[in-house]
Amino acid sequence: MNTRTFLFEIGTEEIPARFLQSLVANLTANFSSELTKHKLSFTHIKSFTTPRRLAVLIEQLAAKQADYTIERKGPKIAKAYDAKGNPTAAALGFARSCQTQITEL
Repeated sequence: MNTRTFLFEIGTEEIPARFLQSLVANLTANFSSELTKHKLSFTHIKSFTTPRRLAVLIEQLAAKQADYTIERKGPKIAKAYDAKGNPTAAALGFARSCQTQITEL
């Protein structure tokens, strides 16, 4: 998979030293959490701080999400189609919730 090194840096007005460690720790934890939540792999996160700068360096960040499959159960066939084989509101609503067309279900 294609990976890159990613640097995120924030320039600020001078931040008191007593706040820097917790700010950069929270920033790093939030980056790690969000990348994991969005299925973007990485090998390591390093953080840096100065009184006017917060930075996070992410090593080997995936250029895109890994492929994955989502399986969802819709309404039963008896509820999804009427006697003539036309889709019911339940089937149409399920297709909308999956962001797809009824023919793709």
